Parts: sequence; structure tokens; C-alpha cells
Amino acid sequence: MPSAGYYSVAISGLPFVSFEAKKRRDILCAIFSGLAQGGALFQFTYLPKPPVDRKTMDSLGLDAELVGVVWNNVPPAWVYRIGARRTAQAPGAS
Repeated sequence: MPSAGYYSVAISGLPFVSFEAKKRRDILCAIFSGLAQGGALFQFTYLPKPPVDRKTMDSLGLDAELVGVVWNNVPPAWVYRIGARRTAQAPGAS
């Protein structure tokens, strides 16, 4: 998903798991349209899994990576970095 925005990072606690698929997609598109190339969304959630379903992430070319857990929070908060999928280069490609 190409981005042409100005910000490097967005931070959210939106309850993506509660939203319908179209709403999730629309919100993510709006967030990433404001992010510069290589920018990322840091999303906290209270479930030990990425807050955006795989189908939505695949359709937008995004990946989620767990970057931390706040165990002292009640309930614990999982923090994910969501960004453009990094494609692996073929060996010897430059």
C-alpha cells in the first residue's frame, strides 16, 4: 500500500477487533495515507494476537509484529507494530 503522508508513526488504541471489516480497512487506509513511506502504526490491544485480521492485512500489504507486552497494566496490553510488508529480495539482487 503506497503512502504519501508526513508522519513516521501513528499510535492507536482503537478496538479494531470490534469493528466490521470495512470499517477496519477504511481506518487503516486513512492512517497509512498520513504516514510517510516506511511509517508504522503502533497499536495496543488487550488480546495476545494482532488486532487486525490476516485477511485485511494481506489485502493492504501489511504485517504486524509484537513489540512488547505491558504486564503491569490490568489487563495486560500487547503492543504491535503494523507496517508495510517487507518483501524479501532474491539472493544476488541489488
